[in-house]
This record gives sequence, structure tokens and C-alpha cells, in this order.
Amino acid sequence: RLPAEFHGYLGLLHNLTQLTHLSLTGPSITGSLDDLLHFPRLTYLSLRNTMVRGSIAALGQLTALEVLSIQGPSGASGVANPSSKHPSVRSAITGPVASLHGLRALRALNLQSIDVSGELEDMGRPSLQELRLLYLPYVVGSPGPSFKSLSTLMIKDLPNVRVPLIALNDMPHLKILSLIRVQVTGSVQGLQGLGLEHLVLNDPVPTTEDQLDVPLTAVQQMRHLFTLELVNANVHGDVKSLANLSLESLSLQATSSGHITGTLHDLLRMPLATLRLQDCHVGGPMGILGNFRALYHLHLVNVPVYGSLHFTRGLPEFNWLFLSGLDLRGDLQPLTKFSDFSTKSNRVSITLRNMNINGSIPPLPRHIKYLDLQANRLFSSTPIVIDAPNLQFLNLKDNGITNGLVQHLNLSSGALVNLHDNYLGCPLRIFHGVTVLAGPCTENAVVFVVLLLMAIFLLMVSAWFFHKRSDVRIPEANSPWTTWLQFLGFIILCRCISVADLVTDFAGNAVMFQDIASEPSCGHAEIYWRQSRTGLGFGLGPAVADDF
Repeated sequence: RLPAEFHGYLGLLHNLTQLTHLSLTGPSITGSLDDLLHFPRLTYLSLRNTMVRGSIAALGQLTALEVLSIQGPSGASGVANPSSKHPSVRSAITGPVASLHGLRALRALNLQSIDVSGELEDMGRPSLQELRLLYLPYVVGSPGPSFKSLSTLMIKDLPNVRVPLIALNDMPHLKILSLIRVQVTGSVQGLQGLGLEHLVLNDPVPTTEDQLDVPLTAVQQMRHLFTLELVNANVHGDVKSLANLSLESLSLQATSSGHITGTLHDLLRMPLATLRLQDCHVGGPMGILGNFRALYHLHLVNVPVYGSLHFTRGLPEFNWLFLSGLDLRGDLQPLTKFSDFSTKSNRVSITLRNMNINGSIPPLPRHIKYLDLQANRLFSSTPIVIDAPNLQFLNLKDNGITNGLVQHLNLSSGALVNLHDNYLGCPLRIFHGVTVLAGPCTENAVVFVVLLLMAIFLLMVSAWFFHKRSDVRIPEANSPWTTWLQFLGFIILCRCISVADLVTDFAGNAVMFQDIASEPSCGHAEIYWRQSRTGLGFGLGPAVADDF
């Protein structure tokens, strides 16, 4: 395995003919897939976000391969992809997947964001145990009998692939099933005969017939489940049906055709570490959440849950909180002790959106990295004073903030602060080392117009004066000093329009040219992108599959 900072031409390794394992990461790796033919003994090959080009058919000659993983740039496919971070980047790896048919020893196949094409069935073989496919717009078809040895099947953003759930009964060893934004048909009852441990059905692509049906009463028969994620998948039923499952991760989001009911009390028997509920009729007092001693990730959006944040005290693992549209009662004082006893507190994230919270922010946890308080009224009258030296992202969008309220921001160096949709006027106060995102502010239009008219008048007078005397020319080296003075005076007057704008910016002893931007930098964009996702469809966690 070569480090991510490694760079160079793949062909330079051609003398390593006895190589069996090769893992390359990063866009600085160049070359062709044909260069890999110098390594006939390869059993493990991983290419991640490289600039290696060529047809995937070349890999069909590496018959010793047992693990093949190719990941192009994120979102490399040309199809519209809302999750894509780089939708304009296209993969340089193409070719038919049928050309891999000669890899009869292949146990694990992972293809992501490359422009291969063909039938899904062409990837199957008796030896294949793990199949992960992501952003492959030219792959079509359905899984068939050649996948009977699979223990892991993960497919995401393959809109032309159809997976009939009843067909998965031919995979008796299947333990992990994740289908995100693909065509899924049939009822989840067809999976009851499998020993599934992880089940993810997210945002299925609509089909004209045999729509996906997910009754929770059918899920209750899957006694081996540890992870259950059902998002926009026609889920219906009462969560009490799941009470006897030993779930560690539960994510539920209803659609207009589905209806999820129940109470938080129905989930108490589960050793939940992650709980995500959105647009469900699953409610109850927040205090019940304090009984989930293993809980560290909580995501509740538009559910009838009410109460204060005091439940966060005493949860030893808790470090990720996302609440939106709830009936929050009390103040934010419990945040002071948030994750003080957590063993995972090195990356605390708190999001409280659209909660009609008033008052001020108490002292924040020392390990907090992200704080999102969008669409509240925290600062309608109280000043903004935040002392959190580890905070990297602060979202105060739509909080009724005016200029005088922003008084003190002691954040991490290079932190990103979102102040969009507030009542801010020019000039904005500068906080050194912090990048502020804000919409166009309102300048002093009267002062600007007066100075602009004065500048135009002086330009007209100076133009008339110079025209009466002589043309304005660049002075010669031996020109008298009066000629140089006239020339410099004319140049300075031509800059008066800019000066008119500058005066309005400096009027309040502040400037607008340092770290104020309308858009974040590339590094900030990654932070903002991750924190602004409000949906559930995360797929399986890193403990199950780091590629998804």
C-alpha cells in the first residue's frame, strides 16, 4: 500500500513482477490499466481516485485477482447526481464489465464512479462473496443465479438496475443488503428467510409496477438484524413491531404513501447507538432518550418529540445531535455539559434547526467542532459571544442578527461562519482568522451617490481644463514638473469612483476585503456540504462498509 502523497507513472513499477498486493490512492497516480499486466500474480488491486486510464478489459487478464476495487472521482458519472461533489469530473476507465468474466477467483468486487457498461448479471460468478457498486449509470439489468454466493450486496445510484426482492432468496449467505436509489420491487416479506444482519432500503427509484412494500410487521421476523435503515421506501406500521430486535442502528423516514407510528418507549429494549427518525409519527418525551446508554448519534426531524435537552447528560458515548422542527422546551444550558463524560468527544457536532429557540448560547463543550443553529431567534436582542477554540463550523443563518450583535467569536483558525439571511448592513465587522459567509449587505446609498456625483463633476472640469490647454500625454523624462503634476492629478481623479465606494466601506471603522466571502473555499465547502445534509440516506456506517 503506497501513501496518498505518492505520485508518478504506474509503468515505472513494471519490474515488480512478483507483486501480489497493490493499493494506489490520489490523482497524482497516472498511467494505463495495461501497465498492470506486468503484475500477473496480483491477488489484491485497489485504485482510488487516481488518473489511471484505459479499458477495464485489461484487468480480465489478471486471473489471480481475488479483490478488485476501483473508485473514480466522486460523482464521475455524467448523470445528474445530487450527492456528487464533483459532477463535472468524468472517469477515464471504461469498457464492458463482461470482460471481467475470466476472473474466476474473484471474491470481492467494488466499482465506483467509473464509466463501465453492461449487464449486472455479467459481474456474477460462483466465487463472488462481496459486491459494491456506486454511480455506474451505464450498468443495467438485475441480479441472477450467478450471485448465489454473495454475503454482501451494496448498490447505490444505479437507476437502470432493478432488484426484485424475491430474487434475493437465491442468496442464502446474504448478510448485508444495501439498495440506495435503485429500482426495488416486491415486498420485504420476501427477505424473511435470509439471515440478514444489515438492511438498508433508501429512496428506491419509482417503477410502473410491483412497487416496493415494507411493512414493519415483516421486518420483525428478521431476528439477526443489527442495522435497519428504511428511508422513503413505502414503510408503514408501528415501531412496536421492532421491539424484540437487537438493533444498534435504526433509521426510519416515512413517505406520503407510508405511515410510521409508535413511541420512543417502544424502542427501549434495543441497544441503540444510532437513532434517526424523520417525518414519522413516532413521539414521546425526550427524557426517554436518556435510557439509551449506548447512544452516540441522534437525528430527529419533524417528529412529535418534546422536552428539554437534559437527557444528554449522563450518556457516556453521546457526541452527535441533530434536531429540527421539534417542540424543544427549556434553554440550551444542558449543552454546557454535553459529552463531558463521552469517550468519543473529540468531534462533537450539535445541530438545532427551526426550533424557535430564544435566549443566548451558554458556554460550549470544549471539544465541539460543528454548531448549527439555523432558523432560530437566539440573537434577536442578545449579543453573540462564542468562545469555542475548536469550533470549525458555525451556522447562524436566519437568526435575525444585526451588525451590532456580533461581538466576540473565538473559534478555530480558519473556521467557517454562515451569516446568510440576517439583517446585516455594510460594513460588516471583521473577525481575523474566520471566514464569514454573508449575502450582499446594504451600503450607505446616499453617501455613495453624493461622492459619485462629485467625482463625475471633477472629472468633467478637469477634462475641460486639459482640453483648453493641451492633450493629456504621458510626460517625457525631461518634461517640467508641472506636466508631471497635471498627469498624476488626472490619474487620481479617474480613481475617484473607486474612492466613493471605499469611503462607504470605511465609514464604520471596518473593512469588507479580508475574510468575507459570498462562497466558501474548497476546504470550507467540504465542511459545509457535510453539515448541511438534512436527509437520512447515509447507507451503512463505516464499521460495515467504508466505501459507501
